[in-house]
Amino acid sequence: MSANDVTHPKTKFVEADNTQRGEWFDHRETFFWHDRTPHEVKFEIEKLTGTLLARDATQAERLTYVGDSSSGGTRRVLRLRFEAVTPRRPYMFEPWTDPREYRNQFSLRVEMATPRKWVTGEAFQRNLDRAFEHWTLRLLCGPGGNDWVDRLKPLYDRQVAESLAREAMEAQKKEDPRAIADLQLAVLESLRAGMRFSAAHKEGGTILSFNGQTFLRSDYGEEPGLRIYATDAEMLQAIRDFYDWESRRDCYPHRPPELEVWRYIRQQLR
Repeated sequence: MSANDVTHPKTKFVEADNTQRGEWFDHRETFFWHDRTPHEVKFEIEKLTGTLLARDATQAERLTYVGDSSSGGTRRVLRLRFEAVTPRRPYMFEPWTDPREYRNQFSLRVEMATPRKWVTGEAFQRNLDRAFEHWTLRLLCGPGGNDWVDRLKPLYDRQVAESLAREAMEAQKKEDPRAIADLQLAVLESLRAGMRFSAAHKEGGTILSFNGQTFLRSDYGEEPGLRIYATDAEMLQAIRDFYDWESRRDCYPHRPPELEVWRYIRQQLR
């Protein structure tokens, strides 16, 4: 592949070469097999790559999901496509009867781009290869193309229909605001009763508490500070912001239900 590619953004160890113009751009692509449904595989690829994917409604021939992200000037586009259903055994001449006798074939394509002034073409290729290899090591990869696309189309269509139905069902889910409000109230009552939130690291730490009159955030260490929250709503927002990353770290890039977030938050009270 040519160095029409992507790379690392600017860091304190790299000075920009302003004589360079344009972008490196390149892509990588692989086929892989999986036992799970397209909807479940989409979720796994999102977790693997840290990129949320959405169904591309313009692709009618094959079920396709696309997502993009940007960081430090580097842009990345991912495409996951459900290619076909294939038999598990090398040779199968009878029509399919049991879905467990088959597995699904997918393709994963990654396109990346970055300004040339931040990186050389060689470094861009290394970084792109490193990222792609990290993902594909966790996939059952192999050559693409097979003659089962048409022969197993009924099973393919069934899986697509089931995945779209699952997608629609999840989109309609709504949380109970009363249950969330009850948890938030319990958190505030615990703070008023003398409990607090605290976090420490090598540069300092943070304490969220109630001093008998008002809610406070106290930061100590390299960046000391004191913030006062006059209302319950302000304190709840401060708590929610404080635990935003920790509450979703294990499921990134997905966001857990808000009820689960507040359950996690309540568990951090000490």
